[in-house]
Amino acid sequence: MLFLGGGGTFAISSALPAHSTPLGSHANEFCALDRAMIFEDPDGTRILYDAGRTARGPEDPRLGNINVVLLSHVHGDHLGDVIQPSPNVGECGKPDFSVKVTPKSNTVNIVVAKKAQLVVGSEMASFLAKKIGRAGDNLRNRNWFALALRARSAVLLSLRCPRCIAMVYLMPS
Repeated sequence: MLFLGGGGTFAISSALPAHSTPLGSHANEFCALDRAMIFEDPDGTRILYDAGRTARGPEDPRLGNINVVLLSHVHGDHLGDVIQPSPNVGECGKPDFSVKVTPKSNTVNIVVAKKAQLVVGSEMASFLAKKIGRAGDNLRNRNWFALALRARSAVLLSLRCPRCIAMVYLMPS
């Protein structure tokens, strides 16, 4: 079970292993600027972790249905200030991120289009809720969570970037 404080819990089945799919800038490569990853539970629940710059907007066919978007923090490479125009553009070490998606963001655009729940740190929740509202989404029937991770939780995954470390914690059911 993924523990989300400040609003409730989001259960993930533990009967079968969850599947993860990286959404990179270049097919069959793991590039230094890749951030986006989809976690899929056997029950079909899909969580997008850090849309970043390599999920190519809500129309990216790799996304499919997204139930939850988890944003670790608001650095541009995790929030998604720019995105690729198409797959494999540029080089793995220097992808072409020429499509600007500000002042919204890739995260906001995906949350609105997919009608997904957003999981963010508490200081970011109200800021992003306003951005999503301005993007035209009706938030009245949406669940919002502030991410509160506890030290007693077991670390399942640690994703690293040059300036940060973000962790996803799992709690036993």
